[in-house]
Amino acid sequence: MVLTGRPLFTLTRTYIVSNLSHAGFKSMDFGWGEAVYGGPAKGGEGPFPGVANYFSRCTNDKGEEGTVVPICLPKDAMQKFQLEIEALTTVL
Repeated sequence: MVLTGRPLFTLTRTYIVSNLSHAGFKSMDFGWGEAVYGGPAKGGEGPFPGVANYFSRCTNDKGEEGTVVPICLPKDAMQKFQLEIEALTTVL
């Protein structure tokens, strides 16, 4: 694959999604026991801040396993997204 001189893909109107839920972070043991969480430590970090989302696995305090879907959007977009989620999850 030729990479030298190749331009970076455009970030205009781009949102990157990466599923880390099967990466095996939970089974890693660095010597102090089973991991509680494995994935990005802070939203908006990395080579493309504000345009990426990483899914990862997590267990809640009830022992239920699920997928964590952190969202990192510009402030205006986040406010609109929050309103949409509230509308979708409001019990009538």
